[in-house]
Amino acid sequence: AFFSEHEIPLLDRTIKKALEQIQTRADVLKREEENIRKFLMEHVGV
Repeated sequence: AFFSEHEIPLLDRTIKKALEQIQTRADVLKREEENIRKFLMEHVGV
């Protein structure tokens, strides 16, 4: 409620950057999922 009533530009930018980083990491994980799975099976036995 506080943040919806009080705009804080610096915080908005920080949150936007964090969300972009999360999305980028999710995209990489999705793209590399099979390679990660193969690596873990070969090296860790998971």
